[in-house]
Amino acid sequence: ICPEDLEYAELEKEIMKASKLIASVKLFDTYRGKGLPKDAKSLALHLEFRDTNKTLEADEVEKEVKKILSSLESKDVKLR
Repeated sequence: ICPEDLEYAELEKEIMKASKLIASVKLFDTYRGKGLPKDAKSLALHLEFRDTNKTLEADEVEKEVKKILSSLESKDVKLR
């Protein structure tokens, strides 16, 4: 969930900056309406993580997701 006025490009840039293991970020759905504040929207993203030197373990990906979420707090973005 993020502020209505937050642009996807800004969100994508912040995600890419937060993790060196992000290979791609893709927006696949936007929701506005029931259950959300009027000044908010819900964005569904597909994040692809990659390390060219090895196969990533689940705990490594989870660590990166936490770093990304921490970075996005400054933009008032929350995991739904």
